[in-house]
Amino acid sequence: MLEELNQIHASEELIQETLQYCKDNKSSGRTINNTETNSARVKGITRKINRWAVAAAACAGIVVMSSGVAFAYNQVTGESIFKAIYKVINTASSANTSKGVTDDNGNSYVYDKNVVDNTKINKNLTVTMDSYVVNGNKAEIKFTVKTNDGSPLNEVTENKIPIMARDKFQDIKVSIDGDTINNSTMDFKKEPRSVDQMRVDDANDPSTATIMVYVSDPQKETLRGSTLSFEMGSYSSTYYNLESIGFKYDNVAEMFASETLADDSQFTGDNQYMYVDTDVELTPGNMHIVFSSKYPDTYIDNAGYTTRESRDRSKTFVMTIVPENDAVSQELLSLCFQNKTSGFPMALHINKLSDGRIQIEYAADSDRLYSKVNDGINTDTNETHLANLILKKSVANAPESETVYSSNDKFSFTCKLDNEEDTILTETDIKIRDTVYTGTTVNIKSVELTVTELKLNGLIFTDDTNDKRLSVSNNNSPLITMKNGTSFHAGSKCGSASNMYNDDWGAEWLLPTYITPSDVQSITWHGVTIYEAE
Repeated sequence: MLEELNQIHASEELIQETLQYCKDNKSSGRTINNTETNSARVKGITRKINRWAVAAAACAGIVVMSSGVAFAYNQVTGESIFKAIYKVINTASSANTSKGVTDDNGNSYVYDKNVVDNTKINKNLTVTMDSYVVNGNKAEIKFTVKTNDGSPLNEVTENKIPIMARDKFQDIKVSIDGDTINNSTMDFKKEPRSVDQMRVDDANDPSTATIMVYVSDPQKETLRGSTLSFEMGSYSSTYYNLESIGFKYDNVAEMFASETLADDSQFTGDNQYMYVDTDVELTPGNMHIVFSSKYPDTYIDNAGYTTRESRDRSKTFVMTIVPENDAVSQELLSLCFQNKTSGFPMALHINKLSDGRIQIEYAADSDRLYSKVNDGINTDTNETHLANLILKKSVANAPESETVYSSNDKFSFTCKLDNEEDTILTETDIKIRDTVYTGTTVNIKSVELTVTELKLNGLIFTDDTNDKRLSVSNNNSPLITMKNGTSFHAGSKCGSASNMYNDDWGAEWLLPTYITPSDVQSITWHGVTIYEAE
C-alpha cells in the first residue's frame, strides 16, 4: 500500500478549522525564499503551512465506530474500539515521516539514522526520545509516550470524542545550546524561533502515542552540532463534547424517507458565497417532523439539497427547524450532525433566519470521513451520507483540551544534533505540460531535495492569464524513485506561489518519509523526468 499521506485530501475549510487550534504555530504564512541558485524569483506570497499545521489539518483523528443503531463502544471493549476506529479513518500516522514507505510492488524504504533511544519513567507515563532529523535550521525529534499501567491515553465515550492528532504536552520548554525558546516573545526584526508538536501515530495501541516535536531557529544557518534540551509535562487531549437531544431516528436519512425534499427552486439568497451563515435560505415548508424527545414541540418544516456555486456546483444538504420557544431557539444554535462512523460533529453553517427558524447545513466534502479520500473533488451530498448522521448538541463552554496526565509527570531530555543529511540542489531547464489542468505549462529551473522536503522553482505559463494553477498535490505530486526501487509520491503540497505578471513560480512538498537525498534515483512529474542521479 502506498503511503497514507497520498490518501489525505482535506478541504481548505478543514485546514482553517484545525488551524484555529494550532495556537503554538506561528508560521502559517511566508514568502518562498530566493536563493542564488534559483533562476525563478518568486515574489508572491505562498500559503505555507508548516508540517505541524499541515498534518493537523489533514489528520485530526477519528474515534467512534458505529454498528447499526447503537455506537460500537456500547458493545465492545475499549481496546477493540481503538483498533477498529483507527484502521477505518485515523490519519495522524501520515505525519510520521520516520516510519518509511512501502509501494504497491512491495518495495520499502526506511530512514533509520540518528537513533537516540533515551527513556525516562515517572509516576504515570514512560517517555522515550527515539530519534531526530536535522534539516538546516530545523529539527524534528520523535518521542514515544506510554502509560505505565497499559490504560488508554484518551477517554472515549459516545459524547466525548478525542481528537488524537491534537494530543500534546501542555508544558514544554526547549533550549538550544542553553538558550530557551519562548514562543510568546516576538521580535519583529527577526524571524521568530518556534517549538511545535503533534501526535503522529496510528493509535493502534491506545496506551501509546508518538509525539513529534518541531524546533526551528531561523537565526541560525544550521542546527547541526547544537544541543537541544527538553522539559515536558502535562500530557493533554482535545475533545469534542456532545450531549443527546433524544434523537428519535436511527439516522437523518430515515427522517425524510417519506418526504419530498426541496430542490434549488425553494432556496433564496446568494448560493455562491460560502463564508457567512446567511448566504442562502430555505423557504418555509409543509413538513412536521418531531425529531427530539428533549424538544417535543419543535419540528423540522423543510429540508433539501441546493447546488452550491462556491463548491464547484456540488450539492449541500439544508434543513430548517421551527423552535417551540425562544429558549429552545437559542439552544438549537448548538445543534450539530454527528457522523456515526467517525463520531465527529459537523455543521457547515447554522444560523437563525429572519422568520425565527433555525437553519443547519451539512456538506459531505467538509466531513473528514469523505474529504479524506475524495482527492480534492467536491462531492454531492446524498442520502448515503445522511444515513450516517444523527443529531446531537455541542456542549456549551466545554474546555477545548484537558490535561489527562498531570504536570507531576515531568520529563527532561538532552540531545546533541550531530548529523544532518546533505541537500541535492540542481539547476535545470525542463518544460512540463500539466496532464490534469490542460493549458498549463511549467518551466522548471531548479530542483532542491532535502531529508524532509522537495522544492521546485521556475516559470509558469497558461492559456488563461488569470488562472495560473497547477495540479501539485497528493497523487498529482512528483513521483520519487529510490535507488532500491521504492517509488512514492512527494505527498502534500506545503507551499506554492505564482506571479501572474512575470510568470515566476515555486512549489514545495513535505515528503511522506524522511530520506537520504543521495538514495534518490529519479524524480518524475506528469510523465517527465525532472531529476536523475548521476
